[in-house]
Amino acid sequence: MNAVGYLLVLLFTLGNALEYLLMKASSLNVYAAGMIMFATAGSLLAVVIFLRRNKRPSHFHIPIKKALIIGVISFLINMLWLKGLDYTTATNASILGKTDVAFSLLLSWIILNERIYKKTLLFIAAMIIGIFFVMEVKLSDLSSLNIGDILVILSAALLAFNAFRIRTILHTSGSFEIAAINCLMNFIGFLLMFLLSGAYSLPSAAEPVGLSFLAGFFCFLFFCGYYPSLRVFSLWKVRVLALLTPIFTVLGELLFLSENLTLTLMQIAGILLVLAGIYGIIFYEKVRNDRKQAAQSGDSS
Repeated sequence: MNAVGYLLVLLFTLGNALEYLLMKASSLNVYAAGMIMFATAGSLLAVVIFLRRNKRPSHFHIPIKKALIIGVISFLINMLWLKGLDYTTATNASILGKTDVAFSLLLSWIILNERIYKKTLLFIAAMIIGIFFVMEVKLSDLSSLNIGDILVILSAALLAFNAFRIRTILHTSGSFEIAAINCLMNFIGFLLMFLLSGAYSLPSAAEPVGLSFLAGFFCFLFFCGYYPSLRVFSLWKVRVLALLTPIFTVLGELLFLSENLTLTLMQIAGILLVLAGIYGIIFYEKVRNDRKQAAQSGDSS
């Protein structure tokens, strides 16, 4: 079992959840908050890059054009998601937003030729059901398909595609450099949207700005965990393990944004189902690897 890889997953899922909670708690204009968050994360990544500048391997290079495209796609993902929420319901967005897992599985199978076993798919299905329990999604509230739903699905598809693009260039370039360029493109995109929105009024208190800076720190932690994990694990596995994020989001809301510190029985069952699914994937993978190694040892003897 790759302990470092799973710690990276824990880091980026926690960072993503806390980043979302802080952005949600802030009363700042969403475009201004995005500018501050990505500027903060990008600055911290730049510091790390400077400190690590003498530790680059000889084959290291930064594919600027590909990295810029990744950043543009990342900004489009954010915009499609935000605009999709304007036209669809929270239930629809919650369900359709998880289709990135399906897109990741397809990309892994068709393009990367990664074999995905039937038992693994059953564990993934259990995790998705568990996430819907955690988020208390009711299928009865699911409305008919609309333009907002299409935007959310496009956002999910681009999320999987961007993860694929990131993974293909990380073997010869640094994750911090690619992440920093991503932040730069997102900052420029949010700056343009802020200028076009005409919402130039300054906040009446420093608290919303402070929350955005703090969100930027957790965004930095997200990049520190997400990009390296794509180097360690297969594409589909990273996106499946990212399903931990909604659990941390719900727990964070209970701890920091809610006076009621209790989970419902459905949410507890959902958390257990997700954890059981993750355990199933890891255990089944270990069993298959042990069998493969035993077979190879038998052949060599």
